[in-house]
Order: sequence, then structure tokens, then C-alpha cells
Amino acid sequence: MILFAYMWIASSCLLAMTVAATTYHNQIVTLKVSRVVDGDTFEGYIDNGGNPGVNPLAIELNRLTIRICGIDAPERGQYYGDVATRHLNYRIGGETVQLELIRKDRYGRWVAKVSINGLDVAGEMLKHGLAWYYKEYENIPSYAQLEAGARLRRLGLWRDDRAVPPWEWRKMSKAERDLYR
Repeated sequence: MILFAYMWIASSCLLAMTVAATTYHNQIVTLKVSRVVDGDTFEGYIDNGGNPGVNPLAIELNRLTIRICGIDAPERGQYYGDVATRHLNYRIGGETVQLELIRKDRYGRWVAKVSINGLDVAGEMLKHGLAWYYKEYENIPSYAQLEAGARLRRLGLWRDDRAVPPWEWRKMSKAERDLYR
């Protein structure tokens, strides 16, 4: 009987997680940011409107990791990675943001267009020279223009010729990375 109860609970949790993942796709969601991981990734909880009677299991099911759509910011340990992370934290840390969920990536994170008070967060990062436009995955011409403007004005990471795109940085050996810190 106890084994049956555990199996029923486990299958219910799996079903709830599957439903949660499919019901959010292509939806506009409000999220309370709990932690900024790096310059293009953060975590948070679906905003339930301050309902104090929410089940802790339901809260955990509503925890999302978000990858900001259209940009790739420097990695932690990479030149300008800490600056990009601090700027994103300053902008959205502890705040409520609006997300347009697009898809899940290979790491299980939601790729989303992110805004706060009507401001496009990815555009803000590009405008200040804190990220690359990730054109391999998204076609957003305004992002290319924002990156070009930051490059032209030598803002943020564009101040230094050592700036290496994160997708190249991730392929480098540790010895190669040390040359670009």
C-alpha cells in the first residue's frame, strides 16, 4: 500500500512537471527574479500574486531558469563576464520581470524575451556593450544595430580588443582562456 502511494505521488509529480512545461510555452509569464547566474541567465519563481496559501511543491514546480533570448554575455571568468553579471543583477535582481517564453534549450532552461517595466533587457545589455547579439539562434535586426552602436562607441566589452565571443571562449582550453582574462 505504501509502495502504491509513493508510485502515485511520483507519477503525479511527473505529470505536474510535464503540464507546467507545456503550459508555459509561448506564454507571457510574470516572474520574480531570485538569482542572477550570469549576464544572460537568471532564476526566479512564477509570480502568484502574493498568495500566502501556496503549496511549497507547487512553488518549486513554478521555479524557472531563464536564458535571455537573442544575446550571449561573457562567461564567468571571461573578460567582462563579472561586469555583465553585475549589470544584469542591478537591472533585474529581486525584481518582477515579464517573460515571453519561447522554447527550452538543451540544458532545460527557458529561452525567453525578457522585459522590466516595458524595457527590453536583452536590448539594454547590447546597448551598453555587455553582450553579443546571438544571431546564430535569433533573427532580431534591432539587436544587430544595438551591438553595432556599442562597438562603434567602444562601450563595455568593446573597449578592449581581447573581447572573445562566449561561443568561442567555451571551446578554448584553460591555457588559451588565460590569455583572454
